[in-house]
Amino acid sequence: MSLLKKKIYLEKVKALLSMSSINYSDIERVVFEGISDKLPFEEAKELAKLLEYSEIPYVKVKLYKYLGDSLIMTSNFQEAFVYYTIALDIAEECSFKEEKLQLYNNIGVCKLREVQYEEAIYYFNNVLILSNNLKNYSVYKRSIYNLALAYVSVFKIDDALRIINSMGNYLDISENRIIYLKMKILQAQCYEEKGLLKRAVKVYNELLLDTRDIPPLLLGNIYNNIANNMLLQKRYDRCREFYDKAYAIRSDIEDGDISHVLINSASLYLEINDMEEFFKRIEKGLELCRRDNDYEYIINALLKLETAYSMEYLWKIGQLRI
Repeated sequence: MSLLKKKIYLEKVKALLSMSSINYSDIERVVFEGISDKLPFEEAKELAKLLEYSEIPYVKVKLYKYLGDSLIMTSNFQEAFVYYTIALDIAEECSFKEEKLQLYNNIGVCKLREVQYEEAIYYFNNVLILSNNLKNYSVYKRSIYNLALAYVSVFKIDDALRIINSMGNYLDISENRIIYLKMKILQAQCYEEKGLLKRAVKVYNELLLDTRDIPPLLLGNIYNNIANNMLLQKRYDRCREFYDKAYAIRSDIEDGDISHVLINSASLYLEINDMEEFFKRIEKGLELCRRDNDYEYIINALLKLETAYSMEYLWKIGQLRI
């Protein structure tokens, strides 16, 4: 957006509010044009403050949601949650049920990314309940995947598998290829959590039969997860091979979660006692996670560091043998 247009929508709304007879339909039109045109965050924030006491609740819901969306795209989940909650309060007060669907899901995503899993589960379940009540499934598939992800995060593996398997009733694979791939990857992770490593590998291998339709980010996920699986089986050469594949793919993708590969692969080097490479990968991975507010993997990395320091202590006192 050019600098000349930077606050054009704010100025238009100010002009409309200054008129003796305020036409709220015109204000709604201007605000929606601004949202469609991706007006800058600060201008949207000023608009929200300007319209705080105006009797246009639907406009305010859309505007606060836009602010939340802008923040969630930059991994600012705490502040995004604040704006989504304001929007949800208005939507609930005014019975904007369709808008509540997206807000519940987005708040759930914030909670998921802030590792507040039980709260995330609450919001995603609200999406499923409201979707069924309204017969509106626009957000349903994303929310059920997010719910399964939250269940896995609190080790409710059977609950996760139950809803993953139930998706067959709702999912048209040809129209929802990305969700289908994510579900299958998560299904394999569930099998791994249950110790069914070969069953998990079978799922991954089925996905890899044709990689042409797999987006690079998800292909990187599959390679990363196969490497994790190989590590559990102590097949170190195969493990390194798949970590290298995941790293190569994710290195070419902006926001490709390369930190996850670095931190996951650090476990390989910890296990084979290459401490220099272990610390190198953990340090770089943590740096990227802190930049992206990736709390889950920050915790993951710190736990690996704790294990490493414990091992180094045991080596020093002669109580660890490899």
